[in-house]
This record gives sequence, structure tokens and C-alpha cells, in this order.
Amino acid sequence: MENLKLFLRRRWYWILVYAILYSGLTTLVIYRFTMVPLLPLTIALLPLLLVLIGYFGALLWIGVKKHALNRKIAQKLTECTGIALITTVVTILPAVILSLANTQAHIGEILGDPLGLPKYMLAMTLIVLFMSGVIQAATTFLSYQPAKQTYKESLEKKQQAA
Repeated sequence: MENLKLFLRRRWYWILVYAILYSGLTTLVIYRFTMVPLLPLTIALLPLLLVLIGYFGALLWIGVKKHALNRKIAQKLTECTGIALITTVVTILPAVILSLANTQAHIGEILGDPLGLPKYMLAMTLIVLFMSGVIQAATTFLSYQPAKQTYKESLEKKQQAA
């Protein structure tokens, strides 16, 4: 528990920055570009792309640093990425649902129906996506901790052997 408190004490600002950017950008696209085909849905799925870029970037970084990418590090990194992908898929569902509901409401408005969205929909979207962004960032950071620890242990073993 102390490690978790120390970890969150060091990373809380990155989690908040990510959550603010995620909620702001996604809400802006959902409400500003409603009728651009698949753009709100694409923006909602952007965190999945970020996790995959992080995974392949970490593999590339380890390879560029001339460290042997041993099986243990690669396996731990893949496990951590799997956990991050699963939590990201679960936490982007509110963004997908809200973007599809907004698109459907505007399609109905174009076809002559009254806009069926309540006035508090924008505020609710911002709050829901902010909470979703906090959960995404925190679980992604926490899920990569075991891979980081395995990498540090591997470097220490190499330094002791040299």
C-alpha cells in the first residue's frame, strides 16, 4: 500500500493532465464534429492507439539502448500491455456510448425530430469522460510498473556481472 501511495504521489499530475486532455478533446470532437463520419468514434478509440504505441515504443527503446531484450522483460511488458488494453477498452465505453448517442440525436434533428438531449448533457459528458480519463491513466501507469521493475532488475544484474 505504501508503494501505491508513493507511486500516486509522484504521478498524480500526469494522471490529471491526461484526464483533462482526454475529456476536453473527446467532448470537443463529440459536440463540434457530430456529423463527420466516424470522427467522434475514432477520437474515442484513440487511447487504444496510445497504449499500443507505448508498447511498441518500449520494445524499440529497449532494443535501441543495446540491451538484450530477454524473454522475461518481453513477457512482462506484453502482460502489462494486455492489462492496459483491457482496462482501456472498458474505460472508453462511456465515450463511445456518448458519441453514438449524440450522433443519433443530431441525425434525428436533421430528419425533423426535436433534439432529445438534455441541457446538462455537455457537463455530464465532460465529467464522465474526466473520470474515465483518470481511471485510464492510473490503471495504465500502474499496469506498467511490473515491467519497469523487471527491466530495472535486469539492468542491475548486468551491471553487477560487468
